[in-house]
Amino acid sequence: MSIEEVRALVAERQRYDDWLAALEAKRTETPVRVYERVHADYQARRTQVVDQLQSHVDALATLGNDLERQLDALDAQLNTLEDERAEAMLRNMVGEFDSERWEAVRIEVEGKMETLGSERSALLTQFDEVRTLLASARIEQQGEQQTATAVEPEALAPEAEVPEAGGAVTAVEVAVE
Repeated sequence: MSIEEVRALVAERQRYDDWLAALEAKRTETPVRVYERVHADYQARRTQVVDQLQSHVDALATLGNDLERQLDALDAQLNTLEDERAEAMLRNMVGEFDSERWEAVRIEVEGKMETLGSERSALLTQFDEVRTLLASARIEQQGEQQTATAVEPEALAPEAEVPEAGGAVTAVEVAVE
């Protein structure tokens, strides 16, 4: 799985969504048979893309978790370096370190912090992209699950009484699991 492949699939799915929306806008001007044929074609092609996209959800989730762990590790390293710098500054202020030693430690630590900060920024950008792609793929997945698990009207329980906020009792339908 590559990020580029998933990015391309998301873009392709969006293209089909755009075409379906444009087709819907032309529905009244189009013969029914033609509309249905083109709609079925776009929908079938979109479904293929969605299926391909769904096959990447687990890999994207794993990648996102790995990136998050790497970010956490970098944050811990940055915190350690910040503590090291603060300690060196304190040792300088109380007189243990002379200004030359303090400057040497400060320059070394801040150089490491800058390098780790750049790594963190790059990882964060990648993490955000993976999270966005994963959310896009999961939205589609959740929509399909909701459609597949929709409760049929006859599966509803008899009406139950539920008090409203004001204390009045109203009838609501409760779904049976």
